[in-house]
Amino acid sequence: MWIIPRFLKNEAEVVEILKKAKRILFSQCCGFPRLLFELILRNHDALRGKELVLGLVYGEKGVRPGQVQSFKLTTWQPSPSLSKMAGGRGLKILPFRYRDLGRHFSPGGCYPVDAVIFQSTPSKRNGKVSLGAGCDYVAPLIGKVPITLAQYNSAVPYTYGDSEIDSALIEYAYPGDQALDDFPPLEADHAIGRNTANLLMAGDAIQVGVGRAPSSVLGFLDNFRGISIYGVFTDDMIELHERGIINGTGPSFKNKKKIVTVQLLGTERLWEYAHENRNFWLKQCGFTHDESLVGRIKQFVSINSALEVDLSGQVNAEVKDGKIIGGVGGQIDFVIGSRMSPGGRSIICLPSLAGDGSSRIVPSVEHVTTPKTLVDYIVTENGVADLRGKSYEERAEEIIGIAAPAHRQWLADHLKAKIRVG
Repeated sequence: MWIIPRFLKNEAEVVEILKKAKRILFSQCCGFPRLLFELILRNHDALRGKELVLGLVYGEKGVRPGQVQSFKLTTWQPSPSLSKMAGGRGLKILPFRYRDLGRHFSPGGCYPVDAVIFQSTPSKRNGKVSLGAGCDYVAPLIGKVPITLAQYNSAVPYTYGDSEIDSALIEYAYPGDQALDDFPPLEADHAIGRNTANLLMAGDAIQVGVGRAPSSVLGFLDNFRGISIYGVFTDDMIELHERGIINGTGPSFKNKKKIVTVQLLGTERLWEYAHENRNFWLKQCGFTHDESLVGRIKQFVSINSALEVDLSGQVNAEVKDGKIIGGVGGQIDFVIGSRMSPGGRSIICLPSLAGDGSSRIVPSVEHVTTPKTLVDYIVTENGVADLRGKSYEERAEEIIGIAAPAHRQWLADHLKAKIRVG
């Protein structure tokens, strides 16, 4: 007989269990257990002082003023939604690489948690459940941390790989159906997408980072065949996958149809497409973001975004005007992996202008997320800067050439005044 988790019947039982924990970790993105998160906030008096560790959260719906102030909020992936939740109290921000999250949060790690809360499908007849949209750092923690609490949700798609786990490893379950948080397709920047696609070739395995600029390349793949996708999978990729324009890839899979992914980011359309679809293979982030494994994939191309880039090719994806607004994330993991890959390349995409008209190509970045030594190409709507084999001066000239025309003279003046050799 299969052992099943203990079902918690009401809010009071959930609260009583969580009183034992000091540091509570939640799954993220479209798999965020919003129903249980809101339950905790409603019971803020009983759970006052708990540390809530949150990843990427889409929207702050269900959060009422004053509720969050009873808790300590911690994240490795700051976002506008979390900043609004925190209000004036601020966030504790951990500079963790995505690949290391499962290890850091495990018992014996540098930031161990007492409880992990996540969404899953209800238990199947074979005693298995699925974490659905993502298993990144949650899968390696289930069965290891003191308290594991699943929100059993029939809206969660049943996916395979590391997302499929034995329900006997889950200590507690709370039934709670709700729609998954949506991540709708982003409006494409056609010029950036076209310029990025011009850097690709048949046989490439591409990783497309989260963001408007990198995802714009997906609209320009119609003339390609044999492009593989790796990392996250979104609504924009469904038709490309159905038409055979993009396939799957992975360091340990021969089935080229199989998509190796760490997260599904999308809407109901994607949940229906991925449900019980064995062409999707979800893996924990310690696998998908291991640069030594990524480096075994031939022609691996990382396509990621930035807040700003400087004249040497340094990339800032975290800090703006002295404020941390982004996380370390997985960019550096994939960029290093692309450098280790035979025929691999790293591409950084960004608009040349910020919303206020200031240049996102700057003399010197405010913070370094990815070093200049790992960047091959920088793409804006104005063109491509090829940094491979270039000196400091040659790099700067390439990068100035893709800046907004109104800012090029300012950048050129800085180059003449500041860069010296010898």
